[in-house]
Amino acid sequence: MEMVGRLISSGQWHWRPEVEECRLLGLPLVSVTLPPGNRRRRLAQAGRVLGRMGVRRVMADVSFDGWPELAHWGIAPVDPLPLCQAKGGELALALLEKYPLKNRVAALCGAVADRTAWALADSLCPQTGVLLLDFHQGGEELAGHLRRAYGAAPPGLGQGLRPQVTVELSPCQTLGGEVLRLWGSPDLAGLELQWKKAPMPEGVDPLMLLEVLWETGRAEAEGIGVVCQRNVLDRTMENTYNTG
Repeated sequence: MEMVGRLISSGQWHWRPEVEECRLLGLPLVSVTLPPGNRRRRLAQAGRVLGRMGVRRVMADVSFDGWPELAHWGIAPVDPLPLCQAKGGELALALLEKYPLKNRVAALCGAVADRTAWALADSLCPQTGVLLLDFHQGGEELAGHLRRAYGAAPPGLGQGLRPQVTVELSPCQTLGGEVLRLWGSPDLAGLELQWKKAPMPEGVDPLMLLEVLWETGRAEAEGIGVVCQRNVLDRTMENTYNTG
């Protein structure tokens, strides 16, 4: 199994970073504590020791900005995008739930209508009044699937419909409303993901930690809730379909 690292900044001086194999919420980690001092030198020391131990992905605090230096040693940050995309339907519905179901207008856009787009469309279509699609490739096939599965005929853009929420799967023209960015560095539009089983510890990006817990099967997708205004939003999917 791949070993993941964790970087911790310390105010206590040492000759070199302290390295420890430990567990965090049951997850085995290589923890590297960075003492104060010359930043470039400390990060180079951390990169060398992590590389020797076979660690290629690392978690750190949200404010950590030393990734360019670590990239020189083949060390990359844990990417939370796969988890965010897997939870994309729930995130979008959390933004839409203040609107009556029949009045909800959502947009799904990106370069290619891939598996992620199909999964999100299947999640959103039954829970919206209108689902707009804007893809450079594969959009017609996805629209056909929605017509067959739900009797929904996604209208074309430019018909006066403005989405309340736009889900972006790659850089694209802004269609309006709140934007849920599920590409690059995810932007969850003020929402958060939270593990219902245990709170996230301080000093580590919670999305990074959740991603690894989910990848390794320690956290199931159903056990990760969408948080807005400190409330975990558990919703029962209504079996109501739009009819175009």
